[in-house]
Amino acid sequence: MKTLIFFISILFTYYNINAQIFDKDTLLYNGDINSRINIVILSDGYQANELNKFVNDAQHFSDELFTQQPFISYKKYFNVFIIKVPSNQSGASHPGTLLMCQNPRISGYGE
Repeated sequence: MKTLIFFISILFTYYNINAQIFDKDTLLYNGDINSRINIVILSDGYQANELNKFVNDAQHFSDELFTQQPFISYKKYFNVFIIKVPSNQSGASHPGTLLMCQNPRISGYGE
């Protein structure tokens, strides 16, 4: 048992050391995250110099989402957050056009 606890503590220490911290922001807050539906938008496909555009695009998406039913009726049950994680290249991978972006997250268009 002591060996298992030691192994788990080493594992958690390793993951904490290698964790990255990115800027985050709140676009819509209607209450405690434990009692709301939380939408988190990642900036995958936006380079560091495009993060202001990402914030504007995410805000536009959030605003438009809550003009549609059923979201407009349940808006008070949602929180919307963004996480600014710069990508190496702009855009998203699209296998149909052989466009493959080198971004840290695996996102793209499916076929």
